[in-house]
Amino acid sequence: MEVNREPYEMLLRVPGIGVKSARRIVAARRSASLDFDGLKKLGVTLKRAKYFITCRGKALPGLDMRPDVIAGELMSANAAIRERLPQAEQLSLFDSEEYGKCLTGQL
Repeated sequence: MEVNREPYEMLLRVPGIGVKSARRIVAARRSASLDFDGLKKLGVTLKRAKYFITCRGKALPGLDMRPDVIAGELMSANAAIRERLPQAEQLSLFDSEEYGKCLTGQL
């Protein structure tokens, strides 16, 4: 999709473009046509967005558009995000020690 023409709602659908970046894009393109350097300055994560957008009708120079390359890049980006998230553990209504005492009648 062309970032210089798409409405705000469509920009939000692009991986790497969040709410703030989409607002900034819409505001910035009122005064000038955006390029990839401009998008980076606005906070767009080009590592993910580059496969889905064009600027002035052109894709990012040097972009490898083979499906296997794209899938690998997007999956590695998602894995990197998951690694930064805190590890989740299942919540319990009971402390495991207290629960054991309850089951054995020691409470």
